[in-house]
Amino acid sequence: MTFKLSAAALIAAATLISQPAMAADLGGDCCADLEERIAELEATTVRKGNRKVKLEISGWVNTSVLFWDDGEEQNIYVVDNIADRTRVRFRGSAKVNSDVEAGFLLEIGARSGRNDRVSADDDEGAGNGIDLRHSAWWLGSKTLGRVTVGQTSQSSDGITQISTVGINHAARSQVFDWNQNFGIRRSNGVQSGATWRNIASREAPGEGNRQNVVRYDTPTFSGFAASASWGEDDVWDVALRYAGEIQGFKLAAGISYTQWTDVDTGSNTGNTCTRQGPAAGSNAECQSLGLSASVLHTETGLYGIFAYGYHEDDRRAGGITNVAANLVDDRDEFYYFQGGLQRKWLPVGKTTVYGEYYRGNFGTSGGIAAGATTAPTINAGAGALISSEVDMWGFGINQSIEAAAMDFYVGYRNYEADLTTVNGAVGGVEGFQAVLTGAIIRF
Repeated sequence: MTFKLSAAALIAAATLISQPAMAADLGGDCCADLEERIAELEATTVRKGNRKVKLEISGWVNTSVLFWDDGEEQNIYVVDNIADRTRVRFRGSAKVNSDVEAGFLLEIGARSGRNDRVSADDDEGAGNGIDLRHSAWWLGSKTLGRVTVGQTSQSSDGITQISTVGINHAARSQVFDWNQNFGIRRSNGVQSGATWRNIASREAPGEGNRQNVVRYDTPTFSGFAASASWGEDDVWDVALRYAGEIQGFKLAAGISYTQWTDVDTGSNTGNTCTRQGPAAGSNAECQSLGLSASVLHTETGLYGIFAYGYHEDDRRAGGITNVAANLVDDRDEFYYFQGGLQRKWLPVGKTTVYGEYYRGNFGTSGGIAAGATTAPTINAGAGALISSEVDMWGFGINQSIEAAAMDFYVGYRNYEADLTTVNGAVGGVEGFQAVLTGAIIRF
């Protein structure tokens, strides 16, 4: 008689053989007992669907404590850090031949008290839940490049967040993650009727997002790689990236251009026309450009990051109903600087000390909610918002724990804004201050 045993069966058999023999165990039903044990182990073993596709499971958990002060009220919340939100990633790949490989990416995000959703009246941040981040397959060639189809990153996704020091989980160009849902107070402490999200887009202008797209990526040539994507109804973008090392300097940079005609009024949180009129049923006309560059001197650890982007909505004047067309500003623009020092002062891992500055100029309705066709109205008779100017400065420290694939971080940010409305300049409003401290652990 011939038996075909799986790996689990062999382990089970070895385990039983290694146990001390007893007379009571030598009955005629020993084989039946063994087969029953093998079946039980196989039923509880996590296995891949097949032996052809290599499966990798990875991800991270990133939670923080947020200390905030809106000029009148202060509090402390436990939050998810949306900069690199908690997630689990399933990546599969299989070789078709020596040149071609096929694969997929499935990524699930988790949320519990997101720091971009909490406010003075809500510490839950839209509650707990999970959502789909990526669901796409790809076919790639070493010589011809890769094609990806499904919900995944546009070519412009991450274009304003390029870094040579790897601390985007603590500080990046999308600076409104910490405060966008908090109300803005006027100088007398009274709520203005607007939130920080109302006066500034959460995504940095020019920054991409995850969409349902077809994407193509070229092979890398001398550190350069290009990509293009198309999808939704309609959006297309192109991007060029570079990474390399020259004369002791580690360099990374990228630039992208995007055009939108999609006017879906759903819950898309990207920097798209879906948040900035016109009304559903007509085509939009939006374009954006984003870029960033980062340099690290490998010997001293000194580094710098610069990011810039703009977003224009050519039909914003016709889509905003409570502001005269001649007062509508259709352009949003930002600049971001980060600089610091990354050195391995401690044996556990690298320490990064940094400072950052952000300047954003946003036109009418730069941060209105999805599908809205009116600009935010500031109370006390000031009227609808025409434009806003936001400044942020901050600093922080990140400590890597290499043995645990973990980073601890703490950062401080100070936000200030000037608002202009149809009835005259509101002028300065109360600033917002925040400290975010937490850790990310990868698996």
